[in-house]
Amino acid sequence: MIIEVPFVYCRRARQPGKRKFQPTFLRGSTHVRIEEVAAEDFPVAIELMTRDRQTGEYRTAEEIRTLGGVLYPPMLGYGGERHATVENLTAHHARGCRSDIGRHLPQSEPTFGPEMEALLQFDPSDPGDEAQTAALAARGAAPVRLCGGQLWREIRDELLLVAEPADRFNPPMVNIGWRKNLLAKERALDCERHFRLDQLPEALLALGLDVDLDDPAGFGPHVPFLPVIHVPSAVTYRHDQGPAFVNAARKVWHDFDTARAPAHVLRAYSDLGRALPPDAAAEEVLGPFRSFVDAVEAREGDRRVAGWRREIGKYEASPVQHRAEHEGPRP
Repeated sequence: MIIEVPFVYCRRARQPGKRKFQPTFLRGSTHVRIEEVAAEDFPVAIELMTRDRQTGEYRTAEEIRTLGGVLYPPMLGYGGERHATVENLTAHHARGCRSDIGRHLPQSEPTFGPEMEALLQFDPSDPGDEAQTAALAARGAAPVRLCGGQLWREIRDELLLVAEPADRFNPPMVNIGWRKNLLAKERALDCERHFRLDQLPEALLALGLDVDLDDPAGFGPHVPFLPVIHVPSAVTYRHDQGPAFVNAARKVWHDFDTARAPAHVLRAYSDLGRALPPDAAAEEVLGPFRSFVDAVEAREGDRRVAGWRREIGKYEASPVQHRAEHEGPRP
């Protein structure tokens, strides 16, 4: 299917009666092709169910499809619609609004209104960037697919379960999030909090919740989004505790007060610091970090080292270190 995508591009132009050409933002548009996919070639990989707070039952909220091993969540709808269609997308464009297809386009506003723009004189020596901007619109449309009248956008990512402890306002909860967003927020994923989408029992156990796993209605407020996996091959995440372990060791090293530390602790502290360059590998940090913990524990007992040893234990139990024994993160 071919649809029109409006955009704003830059070219040197001047108003009637003016002498100098100035960089001006102008209206333009291009036609892009959106690939249509048959429903039988575009199966639902993951179905997200949302819990009704009144009845406690789960209802279908969103489908995530798969094509060629890549996930396709639905594009956001326009004009009050939950799911984007070609009709509401083009109507959205007709009102001068941007859409998800224009994600790579420059976010600029036209310099003049349409009436004045029609009177502008263009600099013949400056072709402007209309062609380049049109190419960006085509780039934004490339990962979009049309199926059943609805639009879906390719995302090379994976949903994860996130075990969130209780706070002042919320009970303990197993939420969901895209892996890249979680990494951007937390810098490293922790095997006590982040689980594959098919590891809901492990996530519930990590929060200490005693629920009947055979009765989703009994999950109560702890599972607001229940994933139903239709294509198991779409779940590919393998947890690596290494980055979180390095972050934990770096924080311990940074926060440690060396003012009153004895010589043997300072030597272990120095060795740990040398093992923590910006590109430190977890397996190279493990030995120095353990030696440092042993040195501090010999002097201070368990006052501070219990949490440090917990980080060591989580890393040593990481599935990446025991690939033949585990298939994903475990609490």
